[in-house]
Formats: sequence, C-alpha cells, structure tokens
Amino acid sequence: MSAHRTKGFLLAAGFGTRLWPLSDVRAKPAFPFRGKALIAHVAAHMHAHGIRDFWVNTHHLPTSIDVALQPARALPGASFTLAHEPEILGTSGAIVNLRDALGDGEVLIMNAKVVTQIDLSAVMAAHRASEAPVTMVCVPNPKKERFTHVAFAKDGTLEGFVSGDKLGPVDKPYVFTGIQVLSPSFFDFLPPPGFSDTIKDVYPRIQSAGRRIHVFAANESWNEFSTLARYRDLHDGGFVDASATIGKGARTDGSVVWERAQIGDGAMLKGCIVADGTVVPPRTTLENVAIIDAARVKNLEKAATRLGPLLCAPVA
Repeated sequence: MSAHRTKGFLLAAGFGTRLWPLSDVRAKPAFPFRGKALIAHVAAHMHAHGIRDFWVNTHHLPTSIDVALQPARALPGASFTLAHEPEILGTSGAIVNLRDALGDGEVLIMNAKVVTQIDLSAVMAAHRASEAPVTMVCVPNPKKERFTHVAFAKDGTLEGFVSGDKLGPVDKPYVFTGIQVLSPSFFDFLPPPGFSDTIKDVYPRIQSAGRRIHVFAANESWNEFSTLARYRDLHDGGFVDASATIGKGARTDGSVVWERAQIGDGAMLKGCIVADGTVVPPRTTLENVAIIDAARVKNLEKAATRLGPLLCAPVA
C-alpha cells in the first residue's frame, strides 16, 4: 500500500439500541437495505471514490458485521481489517486504537449505518485544499429535525454547535453526517487511549492550538437509520427480500421483509419489519410493528407484545 493512498475507516461498533428488538440479532450496520447490508452500501460508495484499504471497528455482535461485509470483499482491490473493541471506545477512541495503522496518511471516516450519494472525491479534494487537520461533512436539515446543528463561517471554518431547539425561524441548519477526512496532523491532537469522542475531546484541542476545523457543506442525499420508523420509511414503500416467501393472498403493504422470512397465506402486514427467518402465521394481521422470533431476543423485559412464538415491538 502506498503511503499517499487514502485509507477508509468504517465506524461499526454502536449498539443500535433504538432498533430493538432487531438489534439483538444484528449490529445496526448489518441491517439489510434493499437486499444488501448498510455497511456493504457504505463500503461500495467509498470504493467508488478510490478507497481500497478499509479498517472496521466492531463491538456489538461482531460476527454480523463480518458476514455483512461479504459483498464488499468482492470489490476489486478491496481489503478489510476488523478491529474488535471489547469495551466500546467512542468515535475518537477508536481512532486512537488504530493510530499505528491509520496515522501515516489521509483517512476517510464514515459511519457504517448510512446511505448517501455525497461526492466523496469532492470532499477529499476540498480537505486537501483547506490544509486543515480535519474536514467534517455536513448536509442541510430543512425540516429542522432535532439534531445538533453545525455553525460555520463562509470560508468553511467551524464556529460551533447549536441545539435543535435553539434554532430561529429563518435559520438554515446543517447537521454533521459523521463523514470526516483526517490529515496526519490530526493524530497530534488525539487524547490518551480509552473512551473518547471526536467532537468533545479532539475538536477543542485543535481549536485551542489555533488550527481550524474545516466544514464541507454537501447537498447530495444522506440518510441515517437511527430508529425503526426511519429505517422502514427510507425503504420508500417497503421491500421484500428475494429469498422471502409470501403466501397466497398475503400482503406486506409498506413493510420491510428480511431474508428467508415466511409470510403465511392471507396474512396482512402494514408498515411492519419482519426479521430474517421469521414465520408469520396464516391470516395474521399486524400493523407498525417489528416482528421476530422471541427466542432470539435477549432483552424481553422491554415493551412488546407476544404473538405465540413471535415478539412484536412498536415501530417508532
């Protein structure tokens, strides 16, 4: 690997607690999106912009991440190194953990739980022109959803962060996508090993040293899957995996049906998410729930409804 080639780092260690009960069987980046895992979509997008050498951090259900990466491993010239975190390290703690592997060149970081069309080549070019230790990529939030918003100057210098409930009526907010490009100088500002957060623990060090944090404002699509409802709705009308079986007269209106699920004759599902291998009995009627075999779920104390062997949790 040449020293100047940009490396890719996929953040895949989160718990995905808001995606329960499905997050009890797969890490969030391993969730399927239109027939391919989220992490495989992200890796393919990075690969299309020249990334060949990937590092992936894992913590929760690491085997599901390894399996989900199989399509990405077939990308020409791609290599993947998994770094398991027995104790979760946070967004910058994960970078500290891989300092020796990543710290000698440019690094493109992405969350492995998004789908986006952001022009990563343009992002990397802008980063190099900025001469900043780090570039953070932001996108507009015209609906003013309750994210933390990013304030930056006309020249792209980060000024700070604004809580969503403090936005004025004429503000045009931007949100951080989790996409960053790091220069080798970024590694000079990392905290000691252990849990740490890039925004809280690294950015202030950079600014205190008189260096700028560069903001790249993108306008292409960017979608994150933080809740079951968002995950379902971003399938735009639903999706049934090719390996699923839909019985005679059954309907899956606006639902997402994972691999090898079986929907019984006459079943009526609306706005549901059906986990892989789940068998929905004939003539079952369900709406706006995630459906999974209860035997696969560990945290049964959470609010949910039992339907025979199935667990049904609200999609919210």
